[in-house]
Amino acid sequence: GASAPAEQAAPAPAAAAPAPAPAPAAGATGEATGDLSGLNEALFAHMAGLGINSSTVKHEPVMTADELLAAINGLGLDGVVTKNLFVKSKKKRDDNDSQLWLVVAARDTQFRLDDLAVKLEYPKKCKFRFADEAILQSHLGVAQGSVTPLALVNDAEGVVNVAIDAVLAQSAKLHVHPLVNTASTAINGADLLRFIESTNHTATVVDFSS
Repeated sequence: GASAPAEQAAPAPAAAAPAPAPAPAAGATGEATGDLSGLNEALFAHMAGLGINSSTVKHEPVMTADELLAAINGLGLDGVVTKNLFVKSKKKRDDNDSQLWLVVAARDTQFRLDDLAVKLEYPKKCKFRFADEAILQSHLGVAQGSVTPLALVNDAEGVVNVAIDAVLAQSAKLHVHPLVNTASTAINGADLLRFIESTNHTATVVDFSS
């Protein structure tokens, strides 16, 4: 959920998506470990049904990626912390464009939202701005501070576009919120892409930083 300033550094060409993760064997069930009390059981059941293994920890409420990193480090855990931004483009890219984007980056990736908009094939003067919380709650069903790619499960109509940092797509372990900012769930990048696909979305994998 952690929102951190994203107006920072350098354009780059879109990266090719990594090879898709092998699908789990028929009937394979993933395992959700950790303290799941009070969390969304349907979310973890959905992931397990995809054969995705996850590990969840509780922590103090965090509002930024830096706070999440401190919480994860305080628990003695490793892995890549994500920075999740819910933005809206100033103009449509095409007639079918919802203009809404969930941007999922590694916490320490430096990039500018304006540069990202160009990489996503918007006109150069078309800027991204942070979307209103009412729009966030309407489509993803979470509050500011709890923005997460796992919330795409709430966007059943696939309205929200998704851009994923190439670093995350290749990560062996990354941390995202399970719809609330008082817990974090660790999964790998390939499984995150499979989860996103299962929610009627297609992730655009982009090299945010080069």
